[in-house]
Amino acid sequence: MVKSILIVEDDPVLGNLLPETFQQETAYQGYLASSGERALMMLSTITPALFLLDYQLPGMNGLELADHLRRREGGKPRFREEQLRFFPF
Repeated sequence: MVKSILIVEDDPVLGNLLPETFQQETAYQGYLASSGERALMMLSTITPALFLLDYQLPGMNGLELADHLRRREGGKPRFREEQLRFFPF
């Protein structure tokens, strides 16, 4: 089973480079969301093993997105802390 990584990055150059690099260099299938809102919508079709979040995103910033991903649903964490990683690009 291929694990997926959801990269949330609004810069088009990095946005195209990062998923491709992960797919070539790791066993992860890379997915890209250009905003926090788009990332949340994508969660209805994928369940990432890992998130890479940009701090500065349009609308919902990376910290707000991380808080949303940490929220509890049904008494269990939605995603574990070690699944969330930030990059300062």
